[in-house]
Amino acid sequence: MENNKIQILEEKEDVYSVIRKIVGDGRQKNGFCLCDASEIIKNYLNWKINFAHIPVFYMVKCNESRIVLETLAAMDVGFSCVSQEEIRRVLSLGVPADKIIFANPTKKISHLVYASGNGVTFTSFDNEEELYKIKRYLSSGKLILRVESEKKDIYSRKFGVHSEEDIKHLLRVAKSLDLNVIGVSIAMESEYNIENFSTKMEFVRKVFSIASLFNYHFTFLDIGEMYQKKYSCSKDSQVLNEAINTYFDSTSVQIVAELGEYLVDSAFKVISNIHSRRIKDDTRMYHLDIGIYNGLAPSVLFKKPFVCNPVKEQPESQVFPSILWGPTCDSTDKITKEVDYLQEMEVGDWVIFEDTGANTLSITYDFNGFKLPNVHSVIKNNDLIYVIGDDAPRLARTKFVHGSSIDNYFTGLTTPYVQDS
Repeated sequence: MENNKIQILEEKEDVYSVIRKIVGDGRQKNGFCLCDASEIIKNYLNWKINFAHIPVFYMVKCNESRIVLETLAAMDVGFSCVSQEEIRRVLSLGVPADKIIFANPTKKISHLVYASGNGVTFTSFDNEEELYKIKRYLSSGKLILRVESEKKDIYSRKFGVHSEEDIKHLLRVAKSLDLNVIGVSIAMESEYNIENFSTKMEFVRKVFSIASLFNYHFTFLDIGEMYQKKYSCSKDSQVLNEAINTYFDSTSVQIVAELGEYLVDSAFKVISNIHSRRIKDDTRMYHLDIGIYNGLAPSVLFKKPFVCNPVKEQPESQVFPSILWGPTCDSTDKITKEVDYLQEMEVGDWVIFEDTGANTLSITYDFNGFKLPNVHSVIKNNDLIYVIGDDAPRLARTKFVHGSSIDNYFTGLTTPYVQDS
């Protein structure tokens, strides 16, 4: 059967019953991921409820799996790309070039040439040298000034310009080169505090005023990934909307947001197999076939604690101090930085890591020859209306499989990436 299909869930099924059937069949030997496309759809619709007037540009770098890009493209979401390859993958799905922002402030020349040749015009910048490159290779571009609202030491700030002097200098150079600067994007932070959002909007409003001194009348504002998974309640949405409306008129300024974690994190689960076990006193050490190199990098890079549960849960069983290791011979390939308390498990058992959609598959490396996990994709029947259609980037009905045949549970277990056509 052809791979890369999306399985339509039976009426009484959920993602956990699918996982149990895949691992219980016996033919699945390696760890894998499960993507619930309905969860991506739910998250996007939640955004639309809270911010109906703010279009979304999905940050491809967060998770560039085929199922993610296909689902969002089918729902007419825009894309924030930072390289030629990301642009190529999105364009290959039938996404129009004007739905793409080339959001890397420091681009390779060959990538600029590719963007220009494929009609991608929206691009960001934050330094003078970038303007000269854009003038030569993407002169028709619609430029977006990347700003940083907080003053930081130059050695700790990779992207974004902050000082009024630097902003004026860049706009002066852009005007001298006859470049079309249309607006501003906000440099994103690893830790965002909702309370300072209004301060950020006030700073950006000042940048708009500075631009008018150079006869630039900005009409575009990219608020970045200001709305993350933890900001999901209506109260927080109200705070963000009020801050935006205080400083900007959405009828004259197009306001967009770049979303990543919020859309995809809860949609993925990593299912890993225990291939070895050691017991030291009361502590169990389990060695899994997916670790920090091939699927769970955020546990180290971002100190993200993953919730881990056995596939075969035994609620009343005794728990033991447990340490989870990845498969490589690197002693830092340790998934749990603190001791977990888990039920007794054996070699051959499976565990599930929850909320693994953000910065996992996109940050992988086949160190020691351990490959990244394949992805099996599912969707609820009621959500097909959001993605099925006759023309790309909508998905054809033949993309989906339905029915309880065990073979349907293995249709998506293949490489997650969009390949060359």
